[in-house]
Amino acid sequence: DASRIDGNTLSAFHAHCLKQIADDDVQMGDQYAQNIFNEAKAFIRWLWRQHVLKDYVRTIDELKIKVEPTEIQTFSADEIKTLTKAASEKTRLYLLLMLNCGMYQSDIAALKPSEFDVKGRRITRKRTKTENASPNVPMVSWRLWDETYTLLVKHGDTSPDAKHLLTNENGLPVYRRILKADGDCDTTDNIKSAYERVCHKLKIKKHKELMFVSK
Repeated sequence: DASRIDGNTLSAFHAHCLKQIADDDVQMGDQYAQNIFNEAKAFIRWLWRQHVLKDYVRTIDELKIKVEPTEIQTFSADEIKTLTKAASEKTRLYLLLMLNCGMYQSDIAALKPSEFDVKGRRITRKRTKTENASPNVPMVSWRLWDETYTLLVKHGDTSPDAKHLLTNENGLPVYRRILKADGDCDTTDNIKSAYERVCHKLKIKKHKELMFVSK
């Protein structure tokens, strides 16, 4: 029962996550374990705010999963050219938005027609993960590269009644997470799938990060 969660529960789960990291058969990364543990702590805080828990878990800010820093593998300029050349127009648009505006899949999926200034060739918005954090979060504006702009005009839905600037062939967001009745989270990521298809075609290791600085 959720009301029985206490400091011992959290400590036991913390130990469980550390054990999963150390278990070679499980192959859980420290970053993934940290994400899971942080979600658990967020859930516990929510239970306390909803008065499901009578007492606040005092150790909640002390228990953490440490993530060892790793070197980010990057693409070279030539690799980026090869990748974008082999991609379809829609996939190339996703990659260019990531490179041009530093966007994640969730950012691209959340783009609204009102955030795309067609005449000004700009996207102006708050980052998806911070837009609801505070009313003082600043707006960020990106001037679009020529090809980014051309493809966005071609494939984006700028009609007044459109909820999303970019959707998949079924009219759904290109990245979405749904909480199912059984408690599992179902994630559909059309952008990741498109990216992996290009990587498979070119025999590129898909774990490389899309990190590229344009001069």
